Amino acid sequence: MGLKAGLFNEDIDLTGGSAAVAAALAAGVRGGFVVEGDSILAPVSDGMHIVGVLSGTETAAIEGGTITVNGMARNLSIGGTYVVPLHVFRDLGLWIPLPSGADIDFLGYDHVATAQEFCSVIVDDPNMPDPWGITPYQSLQGLLGDKGTTLNVAVTSAARVAATQSGHTDICGRTTAYTDGQAAIPNDVDIDIYVLAIDVIEAAGYSGVGLEAPGNVANLDFPTLATVQTHYDMKEMFGGALHCKANRPFQIYGYGVGAGAIAETILTLGVKGL
Repeated sequence: MGLKAGLFNEDIDLTGGSAAVAAALAAGVRGGFVVEGDSILAPVSDGMHIVGVLSGTETAAIEGGTITVNGMARNLSIGGTYVVPLHVFRDLGLWIPLPSGADIDFLGYDHVATAQEFCSVIVDDPNMPDPWGITPYQSLQGLLGDKGTTLNVAVTSAARVAATQSGHTDICGRTTAYTDGQAAIPNDVDIDIYVLAIDVIEAAGYSGVGLEAPGNVANLDFPTLATVQTHYDMKEMFGGALHCKANRPFQIYGYGVGAGAIAETILTLGVKGL
């Protein structure tokens, strides 16, 4: 299972109707996707499926959004109408065939003012090895052993670029220090890191964070509504923890309307060999 996500994100006024929301993939770190105008072109690979969608808008929605895929007879309606509480719509457990190289478009939520719109389309590419090291586990003791530990770390990022995935920095706190004063995780091949959960809170005008796998081969996005905490459990979403080595860690990035760093994101990590 090779999971990768394509992200749409834009600060846009869709009052009274829906329209295309721009792709928000950073050049050079697109995980096999291609940006063409507002569209995202799927990777060139056979047997792919859309397996999940995470979507929402910063203000009250009058109606849901739509994903269209060139070559598919039916569109995918996502989310729905909401006023309070604002939340991320999670359409997981999908199995929708995705043609090789197909155009993917997101028609955003009809809402009441200019606001952040976001939609992360999660794709399973069977021709790509798992870039996330997804590791099933029944207990943390079984995963980490007697000498491993869990850590909650507050991460931030480098400055972002408006309307694109940006501000990339490692999850170890080395390139950009953890904001809670914890020591960085050393650059050591013998240290194993497991991402167990992600809690995201963003400032107004920003829509969340994401992880980039080593080698720029894939991204996964974890969006949120501004000032609203959103919790993501990796085992619940993907069947296990995301695993990397401390010498080749995942990168974390953000996206939104401006250049501010990630506001507040807590990673729950399992660490062995520290």
